[in-house]
Amino acid sequence: MIRFARARLRKMGDANYLADSEDIVQNAFVKIIKYIDAIDLGRSEKQVKIYLMSIVVNEINTFLSKKASVVGLDEIAETEDIDDTFYEQLQDCRQSILDAMRSLDSKYLAVLWYRYYKNYSVEQIARLIGITEKAVYTRLLRAKKMLIEQLGKENLSK
Repeated sequence: MIRFARARLRKMGDANYLADSEDIVQNAFVKIIKYIDAIDLGRSEKQVKIYLMSIVVNEINTFLSKKASVVGLDEIAETEDIDDTFYEQLQDCRQSILDAMRSLDSKYLAVLWYRYYKNYSVEQIARLIGITEKAVYTRLLRAKKMLIEQLGKENLSK
């Protein structure tokens, strides 16, 4: 599990992949212990290993998404030489995107959330939601088009 986590983090460009992979595997073991009753140990050894590795994959995705969200616009504005007008424009743009996303139907918002915030694969999303991979691709495409249209309308009204 540690080898897998190290390789994945190194591939993703994590400079501190050795220590981070140990933290991820530790978190995975905590989840395994917490939900040990839910694990069907009657399955084949291969199926149990796949299940355990999926927990590690989810922990890696959670770790990377948390790490990516650590640096916010406020921190950038404080550390970089950015004028106030530019910072306000960034905040307005961010707010416009969030508002446009909130206007989406939940089935479109869900696939966007899992794909771009949680970094799930299309296959994982399909299994999670209970739809085909083709349906996931279709919803992603439609959601992007709706966002573009919504953001375009906002820009025209300004």
